[in-house]
Amino acid sequence: MDVASARISKDFLSKYVVILVGALVMCYWYYFNENNALLYYGILLNIILVHKLKNSKILQLVFLFMLTYLLNLIPYFSYGINIAYYEPYARKELFESVLFLHVLFLFVLYLFIGNKVNKNKETLIGKVNMKDNLMLYGISIAVMSFILAAGKTGHNLTESIGKGPQLTEGLAINEYFLVFTFVAYVFSGNQRFRNAIILILSVLYIAKNTIAEGRIESLQLIILLFVLYVDKKRISNVLFWIGTLVGYSLMSVFEKVRIGTVSFYKIGENGSPYLESNQGDVFYSSSVYVGLVKENIFNDSFRLHSFIGYIERIFLPSKFAASEANVSLYSKSYTPSGGGGLISAYFYVWLSYIGVVLIAVFLAWIINKLYITKNPYFLFYIIMVVVTFPRWFAYDPITLFKLTSYGVIIFFGFMQLDLMLNKYNRKIAGRMALNQL
Repeated sequence: MDVASARISKDFLSKYVVILVGALVMCYWYYFNENNALLYYGILLNIILVHKLKNSKILQLVFLFMLTYLLNLIPYFSYGINIAYYEPYARKELFESVLFLHVLFLFVLYLFIGNKVNKNKETLIGKVNMKDNLMLYGISIAVMSFILAAGKTGHNLTESIGKGPQLTEGLAINEYFLVFTFVAYVFSGNQRFRNAIILILSVLYIAKNTIAEGRIESLQLIILLFVLYVDKKRISNVLFWIGTLVGYSLMSVFEKVRIGTVSFYKIGENGSPYLESNQGDVFYSSSVYVGLVKENIFNDSFRLHSFIGYIERIFLPSKFAASEANVSLYSKSYTPSGGGGLISAYFYVWLSYIGVVLIAVFLAWIINKLYITKNPYFLFYIIMVVVTFPRWFAYDPITLFKLTSYGVIIFFGFMQLDLMLNKYNRKIAGRMALNQL
């Protein structure tokens, strides 16, 4: 048997074992109501995906982030510890349903992510064609500076620390700082001084958004900076894991300090203690959406109109879309929740189980194309999808198509301006050469 055949057989055998174990877990869960088996199977699937993508540090970050949402369920499913402030939809059957949807999402990802991702050892930024255009670089820096100044306003550090969530306001353009950071990098000519300016503005953006309740915006930019500046250095696995653990810990500790508590336990809506975590809040919100579907409050008509509204939001400002388009906001008219929600729960609301499968297949396709596409605009889109995963995975899936697609349009415009300027400069140079003759 040749090497290629052995590799195919090994991959087939691995998938066969995962499917077989999954079938046994489903039977055990269904007949014996043993939700721990489902949870630990999901954790196993997630760890397998992290290992499967071992040659891509950025994709490992994506699935490590997803893994935290499963690990934070262990206190609830294994020890019966409440993980959410609100309680009306913190019911076992709803939490089990949300867990099943998420495990289904991971299972489909595992089945459809190919092995080519693991074979390619080229960095993402290594596929980007760098350019030296001071004017376009300057325009990008100017836009970044504007977003930094006006993108989000709120309380300063002294006012925020220890006072819990504070009122902040922001422009819709705030997260487009990511797009212009990438554009500025592309047109920087990889010059040290220009990169230094990008990094200074980025550090200020991260600091400002972290203080002003914008941890997701900060995290997204940190991931982009990792892609632009760190990933190409081929850091060791040990350094990568240590950096990931330290970074996650620092973000968690800073949030605890900012809201004025270092305790993991807080008092819930009905006076009972609960284990506070962002992951718990997101999981509870997901159970609200699933619960409203099961109670037929989110009936078939609502689900259809909500999905159409979701598509409208891609092309229109959210305020012009139907009220049903924002599932998180609309659900609050029935019951309070912390907001956000797993992407699997959103697509279940819109398209039932087939929706969970379809979005997982789409994301697997994106991942498979990540290191093989040669189209600069599609590469930009994929990079933006990867960078913004904290937003679309656990908060609002609109980012998966809206910011990323508009970013492609912006990037395309800059690239076309670069072509026009180069053509104009060549024309001027040709005229000057003729005059010298």
